[in-house]
Amino acid sequence: MSHTSRNPIVVICLISFIIACNGPNSPVSDNGDKYRITYLGQDYHLFTLDDIYAPKTTAIETSGDIDPLIKWSPTANRIAYLSYFDDPIYSTGLFTIRPDGKDKKLLTPLGLINGGLTLGLAWSSDGRKLAYVSNVEPNIVGEQNIWIVDNDGNNPKKMTNDGFNVDPTWFPDSEHLAFRHFEDNHEDTTAASGFYHIINTVTNELLHNFRERSSPPVFSDDGKQIAVGFTTALKISMDFGKTFTQVLDDSSSGVFNVPIGFTSLDQRLLFASYLWFNRRTSQAEITVINLEGTDRKVLRQVENLAWATLSPDREKILISTWVQAPNGRWWLDLYILSVDGSEYFKLVEEVKSPSWGPVN
Repeated sequence: MSHTSRNPIVVICLISFIIACNGPNSPVSDNGDKYRITYLGQDYHLFTLDDIYAPKTTAIETSGDIDPLIKWSPTANRIAYLSYFDDPIYSTGLFTIRPDGKDKKLLTPLGLINGGLTLGLAWSSDGRKLAYVSNVEPNIVGEQNIWIVDNDGNNPKKMTNDGFNVDPTWFPDSEHLAFRHFEDNHEDTTAASGFYHIINTVTNELLHNFRERSSPPVFSDDGKQIAVGFTTALKISMDFGKTFTQVLDDSSSGVFNVPIGFTSLDQRLLFASYLWFNRRTSQAEITVINLEGTDRKVLRQVENLAWATLSPDREKILISTWVQAPNGRWWLDLYILSVDGSEYFKLVEEVKSPSWGPVN
């Protein structure tokens, strides 16, 4: 009676290969210190992470409770955040601080922004201005308006005057701003309610809207290409959002598509396809496709995807997935995925509000 022997080294290598194909693999590069990320820890303190391959975290003392809206300036030297204070009661201020925790600055008077209804914070691409959402104004009830302010707190400027305006997103030219507009009190009373609108922040000219409800826009480096997700369809605009060309439409399968960003050469589009979702549980695929709608490739399947953002150099994707802690609270686990799909690993567990910093 004969039997086949197995080489234990071969078996171990095979198991390692299977694990690598089905779960987060170990980092394989040594240039992780070029990437920086900021996030909130479970104690709601602000942290920076300075090396994605050998994570080194630094806690930043900010005082006050931080709202989960944190954005790192494209020019590297400031992190913007919203912080709550009990005196004046429930007041909120927009602050910036250096990544080393020094030189904290208050950009808005305390109480100008109403905590709990802050629905947007964004740096301009040149790092000179911030856009934010405020709903605290005398004699105005039920409105949210977009404001912009210089990075030193000077020249605050109100950009909208009525309705419910949220999710400001700067164009790469640092002059135009997209935002989502609803009618008063968030009621859907017009055909355009919920559409993204575009405004010139220098002239205050309201240009046009996307004519459909969509995901937030993402831009190519030069700003000439805009990609948005219209529920099941992905579309690209070459004329500042006036008209769109369809890249794909998954209406037959009901897949919900959200663009992540253009690859470094702007030849392909990264997006998340939600096969199904129910609040914080979902099954999604991180996918890439040519701008002509061909060569669709799934890079990674992700459970409970919250969102995914592209690094400033367009080489890495920061993936946030929902996870429920033993105390019942929901947090985010963070993963890194390379844009070619070859690298995938867990970065940190149970945090909130991750944001890419500039690439070194």
